[in-house]
Amino acid sequence: MLDLVKNLNTVIEQLKSRSRLSILSNWQRENEQEAWDTLPTVNSKQNKPMVAFLQCEENIHLKQVWQVPERYAGLSINGSTIRLNLIWWVDICEVWINGNKVQEGDLFDQKCRILLTDDAEPLEEFILEIKLNSPKHDIGALQLSELVFEYSHQPCDPDQLAIELEILQTYIPIFTRHQVDLQPLENAANRLINLFAMSESITSESFFEQLAEIRKPLLQYSEFLKQRQIYMLGNSHIDVAWLWAIAETKNAMQRTFASALNLQERYPELIFNQSTAISYQWMEREYPQLFTRIQSAVAEGKWELIGGMWVEPDGNLPSGESLIRQILYGQEYFREKFNKDVKIAWLPDTFGFHWQMPQILLKSGFEAFVTQKLMWNDTNKFPHQIFWWEGVDGSRIFTYFSNEIGLGLEPVAIAKYLATQEEKHDIPETAWLYGVGDHGGGPTADMLDMGRKWADSPIFFKMQPSSLEDFLLNLKEKSPANIPIWQDELYLEFHRGTFTSKA
Repeated sequence: MLDLVKNLNTVIEQLKSRSRLSILSNWQRENEQEAWDTLPTVNSKQNKPMVAFLQCEENIHLKQVWQVPERYAGLSINGSTIRLNLIWWVDICEVWINGNKVQEGDLFDQKCRILLTDDAEPLEEFILEIKLNSPKHDIGALQLSELVFEYSHQPCDPDQLAIELEILQTYIPIFTRHQVDLQPLENAANRLINLFAMSESITSESFFEQLAEIRKPLLQYSEFLKQRQIYMLGNSHIDVAWLWAIAETKNAMQRTFASALNLQERYPELIFNQSTAISYQWMEREYPQLFTRIQSAVAEGKWELIGGMWVEPDGNLPSGESLIRQILYGQEYFREKFNKDVKIAWLPDTFGFHWQMPQILLKSGFEAFVTQKLMWNDTNKFPHQIFWWEGVDGSRIFTYFSNEIGLGLEPVAIAKYLATQEEKHDIPETAWLYGVGDHGGGPTADMLDMGRKWADSPIFFKMQPSSLEDFLLNLKEKSPANIPIWQDELYLEFHRGTFTSKA
């Protein structure tokens, strides 16, 4: 098995090297004399290249002109789709293509995938610009800048095959547990190694046909993978108060909620969920038309009310009475404005949870509890993703650790999350929350396009939209009898020393 993993790593890297081009070292910066200086790359603490900027620097203007080559890594570019992938660590970021602003971001909305063309022509030029301000508390950085070539017009796209192989590689332990034959995967890896050893094959017009022939036997894994189910749910974690004023929180909520509703018109598969009753009250008072649209989406089952609390509170210092009133006021508001009782307790970003919480949540009417925060533990990895959390009085609430907030619909990340869950609990279905968070943002059109692409892939799981309530209550009802029981507080081994008597 070690040889198989090693060979897969080799061929995945080979495939990606023929479909991804780093342009990180090509950026130039405008200086005070309005001339352009090429920027050096430096290594991050993780020993990865990046372009760095001093703390608090403002009005940084980067530019490069990129011309479509006739061939890249021996392959003809003509007719391909080209995307620009960026990841940054800056306060404010704007991305411009050929003089048009196409993307905005910040410290939390920090990556994008931008379509340059879906029908590339050799020698076509793109003027790429980034305008940014560095963080006030840290150095700034452009961490990734690469072009991805997709060959959807060819019999087999090298980049998609690389991702499919990563998915299959991730599932090797599960295949082994279920005695699924690994020989087709081993054969594919060996054939790809032989193919890449012959340089003339890579540059020939038959290269894509050869990839397609190698991929065909891998389709027999489709039946096994399609027995796994991903329930997709759009979300945006929004901190009511953190690094910005309340007025900015309200603006972030308005932009996020309007964006989600507008996307639902183009992508009917999008179900969006949002917590904190206060966020709805702000919309009701300051954006009444938007609030009416939210009410309609809730009634249609396209928008899920989650959490049932006034805000997402701390889970350690406040008294039981304080937590109960969070729930009381939140649920009263949701009943009055939406005629809904929220059944799922939702605290994804709270820094740990005291041991009496199961009793309080159950007696408040909740049927399940969701967080993801303990997956951040830096010392002892929490052993479960799905379990019964038993409180000090013996009360038990069904508890589920969701994927990390702020992710997109990246297939390899989904596969790793589900594979880990299957190894722990032998449960082949999971919810997947997607959408930019912390400072709002929510789902994007690119995320939803990615979801559609992989829902249609034979080498991936079944995907369908769902509310968290529907998924969890169904999972709770049919969960096996051996679901583990946790009899203790949920202590977060991270963010230590964060409590204060001054706010």
